[in-house]
Amino acid sequence: MAKETQEKLEKKQDEMQKQAIERVIAYFRLGTILFGQAEPPYNINELKEDNEFYQPAKDLAEELEIDWKKMTHEESNRIMLSLLDDYFNAINVDGDFKFTLSVTATPKDKKK
Repeated sequence: MAKETQEKLEKKQDEMQKQAIERVIAYFRLGTILFGQAEPPYNINELKEDNEFYQPAKDLAEELEIDWKKMTHEESNRIMLSLLDDYFNAINVDGDFKFTLSVTATPKDKKK
């Protein structure tokens, strides 16, 4: 019985880790779009409709009762920050687990 419980826990842990990694990557993609591009959008409503964050941003604007087409820059910033907050908080996919991010630094190949 203990072996089955351990196996279930390990399976759940693997699934939670997979989901958390996917959400960390989405958070990084959002941050890159908002801040890491050569020309990031000035306002969130400048995202292209096919951008993965367009609809979540638009839904958030509606939830915050902000007019998508007529928003001010301050309202846009509010949506951007709220969106980042939502994606960051989504990383914690299960309260029963503690999530730790590990980053490894490796030397660049100087031959390239």
